[in-house]
Amino acid sequence: MKSDLTRFATCFAFMSLLASCAPVSENSLLSSDASNPDSHSLNTAPLSNELQLVADSYNLGSAATTKAVELSGACYASTYPTHRITVSVNGGTPQAGLVFDMAGTTATGYGTCRNGRFNIVLQGTALAAGANNIVLTLTGYTAQSVAATSGNSYARYYVIRAN
Repeated sequence: MKSDLTRFATCFAFMSLLASCAPVSENSLLSSDASNPDSHSLNTAPLSNELQLVADSYNLGSAATTKAVELSGACYASTYPTHRITVSVNGGTPQAGLVFDMAGTTATGYGTCRNGRFNIVLQGTALAAGANNIVLTLTGYTAQSVAATSGNSYARYYVIRAN
């Protein structure tokens, strides 16, 4: 009895495997025409509504002029060939040499999205005494250097400079 049950289970398993590997005869998920391989390509055109910037923490507490402020979070630059994350402090652009990208030693003045993350260091001297609003903007650039942003490509931070 046990050998018959084992044979039946083995036969059923092989039949299931063969049935799951059968070719699709109806509409394919890739395209409506399975015989046309040109219809199997993905659309890689950059879309501005896919640009996304999300801060890890929006309230950074307090900082001193001798310290640096780390702005980090998640990002997605769609399929744009190039992009930049620009920094604005209280509506103005920080002076040259105060914005660093992802542990870089050279001040770039902007950040970039790498592996779905961004990390920008802003020197404390870029902040005014008291409350500061920092806005990051993710801008994608097409191959023709046309800039694009969306409503999801902004992150706002709040920090107080204590001295």
